Amino acid sequence: MVGSYEAPVKGVEERGLDEASKEEQQRWQTRVEKLIRFLRDGQAFLGSMARGSGKLLTAEENQQLTRLEERVGVLARVAWEALRRGKGRKTSPESVPMTHQGGDA
Repeated sequence: MVGSYEAPVKGVEERGLDEASKEEQQRWQTRVEKLIRFLRDGQAFLGSMARGSGKLLTAEENQQLTRLEERVGVLARVAWEALRRGKGRKTSPESVPMTHQGGDA
């Protein structure tokens, strides 16, 4: 599941829109912000699963969930940084990925 998110994030990271019209840049920014929100939601879900399933999962399975949560967080950060770097625009606070631990992602 998480691996399927890597290709879109890589595309965001590599895409250059310097020559694109303002409309295309705005559409791209909106799509990237939606992707970031999706990733953050997935990260929160995985974190909830890891914390709430102590009796249902083995320690190893719980660690796997935690690692997946971290991977999704990294993808969200990469997309967010690409958005900030690529356009030099301010992004909305909702588009800023946060790690589960409460720090900036």
